[in-house]
Amino acid sequence: MTEIYKFGGNWTEEKLKRLEKYLKAYATIMNKQNFRFAYIDAFAGTGYIEEKKNKTDNQIYLFQQNDIKEIETYSKGSARIALEIKPEFDKYIFIEKSRKHFTELLKLKEEFKDK
Repeated sequence: MTEIYKFGGNWTEEKLKRLEKYLKAYATIMNKQNFRFAYIDAFAGTGYIEEKKNKTDNQIYLFQQNDIKEIETYSKGSARIALEIKPEFDKYIFIEKSRKHFTELLKLKEEFKDK
């Protein structure tokens, strides 16, 4: 299983949504051209990011519970988003300084063997 790590802020989710929309449009346009095109990510990460969100719990419990619970949710990181885009890029180049994150990218590479 790919390790999840934390980075960014509240803006990260919005940035990743915009990246996905852009990559879909870009890949569609470039796929119609007579040349090959690549996706290059200089800060590739691990493929997933962890986000924590607060949730109000309205259930009634037999024993006292906290009113607010912190929930861990996971979002796709930029590397995974790019690998899932259709039509596909001709080549993917992921650059990662962290040896730990690089190891996780190798797991992602195994998952997407056909790319």
